[in-house]
Amino acid sequence: MGKTTLRLLGGLEILNAAGEPVSIPGRKLQALLVFLATNRNSPPTRDALVGMFWPDRFDQQARQSLRQSISRLRKIFGDDDNPVLQSEGNHVSLDDLAVEIDVRTFERLIKNGSADALSEALALYKGPLADGVHVDGLNFQEWIGLERTRLHEMACAALWKLARDQADNANPNAAISSAQQIIALEPLHEEAHRLLMQLYAGLGQQVPALQQYQRLSALLLSELGVRPDARTQRLYEDIRANRQIPEPAGNGNAGHRRASPIRKLKIAVLPFVNMADDGGRDFFVNGINEDIVAALTRNRWMSVMGHNTTMALSDRREDMVKAAREFGAQYTLDGSVRRDGERVRVAVQLIDIETAESVWAEHFDRDLNNLISVQDDIAKTIAATVEPELAANEGLQSIAKQPENLDAWGSYHIGLLHMYKFTKEDNIEAQRLFRQAIEIDAGYALAHARLSYALVMSVIYFEADATPDLLDEALKLAEIAVRLDDRDAVAQFTLGRVHLVRGEYPQSIASFETALEFNPCLAHSHCGLGDTVAYQGMPADSIPNFEEAIRLSPYDPYRWAFMMYGAMARLFMHDHESAAKWGRDAVRVPNSHYWANAVMVAALGHLERPDEARVAVTELLRRKPDFSCGFARERLFYLKDQTQLEHYVSGLKKAGIPD
Repeated sequence: MGKTTLRLLGGLEILNAAGEPVSIPGRKLQALLVFLATNRNSPPTRDALVGMFWPDRFDQQARQSLRQSISRLRKIFGDDDNPVLQSEGNHVSLDDLAVEIDVRTFERLIKNGSADALSEALALYKGPLADGVHVDGLNFQEWIGLERTRLHEMACAALWKLARDQADNANPNAAISSAQQIIALEPLHEEAHRLLMQLYAGLGQQVPALQQYQRLSALLLSELGVRPDARTQRLYEDIRANRQIPEPAGNGNAGHRRASPIRKLKIAVLPFVNMADDGGRDFFVNGINEDIVAALTRNRWMSVMGHNTTMALSDRREDMVKAAREFGAQYTLDGSVRRDGERVRVAVQLIDIETAESVWAEHFDRDLNNLISVQDDIAKTIAATVEPELAANEGLQSIAKQPENLDAWGSYHIGLLHMYKFTKEDNIEAQRLFRQAIEIDAGYALAHARLSYALVMSVIYFEADATPDLLDEALKLAEIAVRLDDRDAVAQFTLGRVHLVRGEYPQSIASFETALEFNPCLAHSHCGLGDTVAYQGMPADSIPNFEEAIRLSPYDPYRWAFMMYGAMARLFMHDHESAAKWGRDAVRVPNSHYWANAVMVAALGHLERPDEARVAVTELLRRKPDFSCGFARERLFYLKDQTQLEHYVSGLKKAGIPD
């Protein structure tokens, strides 16, 4: 007996066992079938289906809607002897023996990896999963968006592997066809364009090779406002000059690098466990989950699988982790909520899926004076704390790779680790790595932003000359980052920092405010806004910004800077006691810079505490032997208010710092 066939790649087409088309009336019924077909490894529960498709209805009404939908699908498919739809206990699924699904075949062939299997798989990929199937509701849209992205990336990776294999095996025409298909799916895939240029040139077709470069250049300029990377430009010049063209880089090339402008870290947020005796606080737990997902998605370098999706796939934790792995997630964020009277504790842990090791764990205690406020506070703090932990862990993992195999992602994240060390040598290495990431992937917005910020840091902390050329380069890089991704908070933050060091305070404030609109959990933007407000002559108004930065990200690699700039604002307010305390707290952070010592010294000088000041001066001069009042005046050039600058320097002088 034949099987029912479901074709989901590129649309929704159903054929019964006799090969006749089957029509599914209604968008929700179509979406339900797509969901069941795509989750055959982990059949969803009825509770999960209710949560996915009828979350806004009362439980009894939602369950009745599910029963009616299942009944309608059964009637449509018919054949009680060989039913397509099955329900065992609380789970609903499609019978493997009765239905054949192209998505399952596609994934199996991709996993096989042979050239024949990849070609067969790609013949199945007609377009996005269930293209045209749409229902209202965040849960389904979130799930199907993630699935479409996952399958799209699988198809692109398979095409790229196939194209390289074909090029390696001296089959240029087939490789050209595969590379063209990649560009049809990913128009900005620069390595596919470059491969086409090499293949055309190898066949003696110079004009098509040069035209391919022109098409790529026009695309990059119109979409990203950038030029092709250095390797592509060199290849173009070689082809123009009729020089020897290197063979296309295939699988055997250890130096192969793939530009991945759409690559994102993937994290799955699992539903937090309610440890309370009663279920009355489920809405509070769910609210924290939802707010964490919303806050994490503000980080443009992350792709977040929400708790509604993981819960819809299964009600067992091990199945949720399995589903997260199949989605392509590298991490899961899990937690629990328990209540003790009017106190609540939220425990959270970040798990590396591949190693099953805990990357980070923390708990947060709050008073339940206002549930909504507490929920929002905890969610933002978790999201703000998790982001730098993830970035640091990605850097540590990238270090394990051989330097010649580093891609743009690895170069970028190792560069971040060097930035966090706050030394001149590490800043130079960070700049090199960010430039390397940009060379590999000219569309990498964050690499442009971080290189810009590294240049700013070199001027503020590491005695680089604030020449017009350097400041102009920093501004250009920040502006490119914003053009590449005009909704990225880090890019806007960096632009704010550049304007600040250039003394362009109004533009700086505007950029920081935009960054906070995009991501209110980015602690650096709160600190940056506080700096600018303080330098504009309103230090008292800046204090809440520094306090919020520290509250949001208490273990941030930059937390010493949050404290140091808060100390500067207190110094400008002539609140020397608080300035000394904030400066002392900054100095105690292991990776703090000597400028934190300097602020504390200035505050102690104004407090006229010679014994404390002597100890602080000794430590400052140990860290920076040539530190002087003249040096401070020179390096604090970004302070436009001379009264602020002189108050700072006079405190240093009172403490015993030489002129």
